[in-house]
Amino acid sequence: SNRAHGTGTRLQALNVSFTRLITRFTDLRAPGTLTPFEKKPSDPDEVGGFKCMGSFNVADVDFLVLESLGGHVAGQVFFFSPGFGLLFCGDYLIDITSLSQRDKETLSIPKFLMTSTNSDSKVFSREMKMLADLMTKTHQRLATDGRKAWVFSGHGDIYSVDQMNWGK
Repeated sequence: SNRAHGTGTRLQALNVSFTRLITRFTDLRAPGTLTPFEKKPSDPDEVGGFKCMGSFNVADVDFLVLESLGGHVAGQVFFFSPGFGLLFCGDYLIDITSLSQRDKETLSIPKFLMTSTNSDSKVFSREMKMLADLMTKTHQRLATDGRKAWVFSGHGDIYSVDQMNWGK
């Protein structure tokens, strides 16, 4: 009911209305039951500064479930495959240049409604830097074998880490 629940930021109250609006627009249907990720003894406690909540695999790709610090939305997670250098990061690390003009305009609407879609913009910025650092290091490690790290964001195209600048 509130994407900023528990943050204590000035946007917490405003996010109630925004959350309801987005839920209505997207026809969100929350699952009736939740199954937590399993934390295996071999899973690390943290990766790149993010707590590791557990792991899963898809075919031959192993993923770690990394807990967000809550900068964008409380309860958000990232899916990271260290072996393949894949990061599914939702609304973080978006390649803005791959967005159509319509997508850019649509993604700007929340800014007009409430200044920021983030639960805590300072934490969000810190998380973005942590993810960029994690993927830069992963890319450097994979590059020794001629491979690349890839980012799958919630908006825009997928891209290899060597295509991004990230403010450097």
